[in-house]
Amino acid sequence: MRRPPNSKIASASGAVIRITCWRRKASAKHTPISGLRTAGWVYAQPRPDAIPLYRCYSAREQSHFASNAADCEKLGGNEHLLGYALKQ
Repeated sequence: MRRPPNSKIASASGAVIRITCWRRKASAKHTPISGLRTAGWVYAQPRPDAIPLYRCYSAREQSHFASNAADCEKLGGNEHLLGYALKQ
């Protein structure tokens, strides 16, 4: 089963993208089997009140993570831009 793309919806303040956490089969390392939960929502386009959010990968941990730093805080490699998260 293939992972569906993160869903995109329109809101009054612009398009937003749902970020989903996935669980993988132990026997098939790269095959996601189900969405565990919604991890959050990000805007698809830049906004003055938002900062970039990147998908990163740590080869050492063999795990993905999200970061607001383009260099993934030097903990892994930047795979791509997920969207724009609101500043605190």
